[in-house]
Amino acid sequence: EQYMESINYKKLFTQKIQHQEFIHKLDEFIEHHNDEVEDQDEQIMEILKYLTEWLVNHILYVDGQIAEFVSKM
Repeated sequence: EQYMESINYKKLFTQKIQHQEFIHKLDEFIEHHNDEVEDQDEQIMEILKYLTEWLVNHILYVDGQIAEFVSKM
């Protein structure tokens, strides 16, 4: 976010919202994680699936737009 601010990235606010939503979702996973649950593997797989999808999509597509923005500067 600091980098985006330093280049005056026009979609910085949207990025900040997406990052906040990501952190909120991780907090939910932590809050709802229960060591007593029999199927912890299912919980772990749900978290890994979310992380993988979010990181891949965010980095490839959303952060990719930053590279496009910089190339046009």
